[in-house]
Amino acid sequence: DEKRTSAYEGTTAASDDEGNILFYSNGRQVFNAESQEVIYDGLLAGNEVQLRHSSAAQGVITVRHPLDPDNYHVFTVDDAIAPIYGCNHFVLNKDGSLKNGPTRLGSYNTFEGIAATKHSNGVDIWVMVMSTQGEFNAYLVTSNGINFEKSNLFQAKAYSITGDYLRGSLAFSWDGSKMAITHGASWPTAERGLMLYDFNNSTGELSNKMEIAPNNQVLAGYDLIFSPNNNRIFVSSSYKNLSYVDISSGVESQIRSSFTRTGLVKIGYNHSNLEIGADGKLYYGSAAGLQRIDLD
Repeated sequence: DEKRTSAYEGTTAASDDEGNILFYSNGRQVFNAESQEVIYDGLLAGNEVQLRHSSAAQGVITVRHPLDPDNYHVFTVDDAIAPIYGCNHFVLNKDGSLKNGPTRLGSYNTFEGIAATKHSNGVDIWVMVMSTQGEFNAYLVTSNGINFEKSNLFQAKAYSITGDYLRGSLAFSWDGSKMAITHGASWPTAERGLMLYDFNNSTGELSNKMEIAPNNQVLAGYDLIFSPNNNRIFVSSSYKNLSYVDISSGVESQIRSSFTRTGLVKIGYNHSNLEIGADGKLYYGSAAGLQRIDLD
């Protein structure tokens, strides 16, 4: 049933230790691995109030703690058109059925992005979301669930945004030492359309904010991802192109001046998610299907 399994933007999936799909979700419904059955129909990723799937760039993420392998933690966030649900937490069983939730985390509404990275101890997991007021919330998932006491919440490290500027994404570097955010921005604050932070993966603290989008071009960032060596950040645009900045210098002005358009256009219908595959290559969606770029 094609309509039943439709997806528009953010999706998530869970697999076993051998890589076999257990369940997947379009941000609102959870399906079994064979797409034959809706296991759960109550996730709360932003859906423009009416859609049967998420309408947020990232919208939903699933994490599993290695010392608590039977519980799958699913987090959902708002979409730009109707940011009303906030950040919600669910716990699903390995078959995708609901164990508990939804639990709304705070009373704030959110940006469309959500990302996760490992704690410095190698087992706990940080899940990061941002409020519409520009406050970052780093939730710490332990073997006992969310540890609110050790979570690092309400970090006022960005700016209040509304409307289409809520459309965008978050990403961590592969070593967990950096985090970046992209979203729409315009003159005279166009540099805010791509921001880079240091991330302390022991405490969940963000610091050393750098505003690194070009101030003389329209970025219109949608999704972003770090290169495998963490030296570049690739950004897909709502204007159907792919760009990157080189962050290896660590100097804000040099990073901004390194902005490069790859020459690839029409990488999606209006925008595209980006992923790095197990082969180290960059994958993105397009009207012609899944595409791959060699980053060497």
